[in-house]
Amino acid sequence: NKTELRFTYGDAAMSEAVIENYYLQEFSDNGLLPVTEGLRNILETFSRKFCKDNDKYEYYEDQWLEFCYFFKHFGERHINGSVCNREANPVEGLSRTHAIQIMGKDHINQRVNITKIINLNGGGLWYSFIPGTTGVYYFYSERDSKDIATDPNLTIYDDTGEWIVHAENDVRRDHFLNRNRENFYTYAVLEANREYHIQAAMYVPGSTGAYTLHIDYEGSYKEELRICSTGDGSWSSMTSYNAIPVAYNNTDGYYHAVTENNEYGSVVYIDFIHPNFFDAKDNTLYDLIMVGRFNLNGTDYTQDILRYYYKAIERDRDDELYGMVEATQELVNMLNALTATLDGDGPRAFAWLMFGCYYEYYGTPTI
Repeated sequence: NKTELRFTYGDAAMSEAVIENYYLQEFSDNGLLPVTEGLRNILETFSRKFCKDNDKYEYYEDQWLEFCYFFKHFGERHINGSVCNREANPVEGLSRTHAIQIMGKDHINQRVNITKIINLNGGGLWYSFIPGTTGVYYFYSERDSKDIATDPNLTIYDDTGEWIVHAENDVRRDHFLNRNRENFYTYAVLEANREYHIQAAMYVPGSTGAYTLHIDYEGSYKEELRICSTGDGSWSSMTSYNAIPVAYNNTDGYYHAVTENNEYGSVVYIDFIHPNFFDAKDNTLYDLIMVGRFNLNGTDYTQDILRYYYKAIERDRDDELYGMVEATQELVNMLNALTATLDGDGPRAFAWLMFGCYYEYYGTPTI
C-alpha cells in the first residue's frame, strides 16, 4: 500500500514547510534546526490542534517548546576563535529561509564555497541581496582555475519567490574566445531596498566546488549583444535546435528575436568573423566559405554569400557589429543549405541560428 507523508494540521504551505525542514535537518551541522517565526507558527498550530483532537492532552501556552532544545554555555566564550552554538546557524545558506546575507549594495565580490551535497530545492547555497540602487545589475562567476570540475550556475528570485533569471553559461558574442566558458553571466533589473534571493549552485547536481560571485551595478539601462544559441548550442532532439525564438519581419525583410510579449525584438545578425557552433575547430563562417563549404549539391553559393561578408566588414572596426550583417531570407536560405548537411533536420530546426547574434535589452533607456 502506498503511504502519504502529510502534515494534517494547518494549511498546505505549513505541510510543505514541515517536509522541507524534515529534509533540511539531515544537512544540519548539529542535527538541529533554528526556530524561525514560520517554524514556531507550525509547532504552535500542531500543538493546539493536537490537544483539541485528543482530550487527554491539555494545551498550554508555549507548549511548542516541548519540541525544542537550547544550548547552555559554560565557561569563557569564543576560545581560539570558535563560535558558540547559541550563535551559529547550523543550516546557514542551505535554504531560502536561512539565506546568507550579502553585505554591500552595488559592487560585491561574494565567495561561494559549496561543500555539502544537498538537493533540497536544487541544492547550492542561498543568499539574500538588497540592492542599493534601482537599475541593471551584472552577475557573473569567476571559478578557481585549479577547480576544473566546477561549473557554476545561478538563479535569482524576488521577495515573493518568483523566478527572475537563470544563468549557467557564457552567451556573449565572443563566447568561443572565452576559454573558461563554464562561468555564467547575466543581467537582471532589480529594485532598490527590495530583498532578492540568489541560489548559487553547480550545473551538475550533487557536485561541489568554489567560485566567486561578482555583482556590479551597471546603470538604468543596458544593451547586450549575445549569441542566439542556448543550451551551449546543443540539439534537444534531431529536429529541434536550442536557440532563441525568432520570426521573419516582412516590413524590414530581416529575422528578429521574439520577445516575451510575442513582439518583434532585436534584429538577428549573422556573424562571419567569430567561431561558431557549426564548426568544432573554431573556424569562422568566412573560413567555411573560403574552403568551399558552400558549394553544395551542384549549387555553388560561394559568391552570393561573400557579398554578405563584404557588407559585414564595411562597418567601422570599432563597431561591435563589425563582421556581422542582418539576417535576410536569402542569407538564411544559404545557411540552411549548409546546416542541412548536419545530422537532423537543420533547416526546419532553425539550426542556422548557430551563426546568429541578437541584442538583449535591460532596464529603461534614458531619453
